[in-house]
Order: sequence, then C-alpha cells, then structure tokens
Amino acid sequence: MTKEERIDLVESYLEGRLTGGQQALLEKLLAEDPSFLIEIEEHKALREALGPSDTNAFRRIAREVIRSRSSVHKKPSFFQQYSVLIASLAAALIIAVAWFFMPSSQMEEKLFAEYFKPPEASSIFRNADPSTSDPSVLIRKEIDSLYRQADYQPALTLLRDYGSRFPEVRSSDYYFSLGLMYLLNNQPEDALEALGLVKAGHPYDKPWYTGLAYLKAGNLQAARALFSTIAQSEGPYRKEAMEILGAMGE
Repeated sequence: MTKEERIDLVESYLEGRLTGGQQALLEKLLAEDPSFLIEIEEHKALREALGPSDTNAFRRIAREVIRSRSSVHKKPSFFQQYSVLIASLAAALIIAVAWFFMPSSQMEEKLFAEYFKPPEASSIFRNADPSTSDPSVLIRKEIDSLYRQADYQPALTLLRDYGSRFPEVRSSDYYFSLGLMYLLNNQPEDALEALGLVKAGHPYDKPWYTGLAYLKAGNLQAARALFSTIAQSEGPYRKEAMEILGAMGE
C-alpha cells in the first residue's frame, strides 16, 4: 500500500465514506498492525486542529508521519509481534500504576500553566477608532479593557454577548479570541470547540493553543499528536512543543 493510499483510507474512515473493499482492508490492517489505530487517532486530532479548510496541510503532515514510520518499521514475525504485545501490556500496566498514584492531572496542569501565555490583546480589537460611537466598537473596547485587567470571566461573558448581538463579527479572529478566553476561564472543552471554528489565519497559533487545550482537557493522546506535528515544523512554537514532548516522556 502506498503512502497516498494509506492516507486516503484514513480520510475515508474519518469522513464515514468507506467502501466495502476499504472496510475489509481497514479491518485487515488493524488486525495485522495495531499501531495503525494510533495513526488513525493522530490523524483525527490533526484534522480537528487544522480544520477542514487545511486539507492540503493535513495530507502533507500525514505523509510525513507515514514516511517516518515506514522508513524504520519492517513487518515483524509472529514471535516479534507476540513479544511486542507482551512488552506493551507490561508497559501499560506500569504506566497505569504510576498514574494511579499521581495526583489527578498534575502533569497536564503544570505544563499548561508553564506554557500557556496568551497574547496581550486579541486580534479582534485591531484598528478600532478610539473616537467612534459605534456600539459594536465600544463593546470591543470594553472587552479589551477587561482582558488587559485580567478580568477574564466578565470579558468572556461580554465577548459571547458581542457575538450574539452582532452575528456578522463571528469571523475566525472572533472564534480564536473566544477560544483563548475559554482557556483563560479554565474551560478547555469549550475552547476546543471555538478553536475548531477558526477556518482562516492563525496558522501557528491555532495548532499551538489547540494542543494546550487538549493538554488542559486531559486528552494526552491528541496533545502528543499535535505537539509532535508542531515540533516537526519550522514554526515559532517548535522549541516549546519539543520541551512539552520531553516532559511527557516522548
């Protein structure tokens, strides 16, 4: 199976459009290669983070993931597969015991607190005329004021009201700002939903803050997949992503 065929199979599965032949092939791959399930989960996290408008970026990243794996993996013998399974179960047991005795979400909370540094102001407040009497701009200025004063709960309430009163402002910038505000109010699941609606712009910030939201929400698998992608790119958060992966034991 070529890299493109493998990516197409994953995409067809995630989009719910598998043919009968693809379904059989998927089941065969999952039976022969348990790591294929991990690939599917990683691709799912990438699609959620990148958004549907970034299909080309998703396919490019997916190709890199598959290339890196295929270059170092050969099909193991039955004995090797059995040995790997036993070792994996033992490792999983050790990790489960370690997590049982570790305070809940201690690592995620520590990493999130260390690396979550929101911008000084959101991009929705750019180019606001200070002398205007436009109600929409006045609300934006008030949100900006609350944000700068670290009054995040009233800022979030006002930002949501702003989007409800003026539906035309619900741009990618608006949803990005909403995602950050949810994170500042310890609502990572809502942050993920808002960031998922960012369809344009923020090519580096969206994946970074989405990864942090996954971390805050305790979804370590999705967080790892996203930070791995960031660490392999030439973006502004590469170093931080590598540090987080190191702290997570990657």
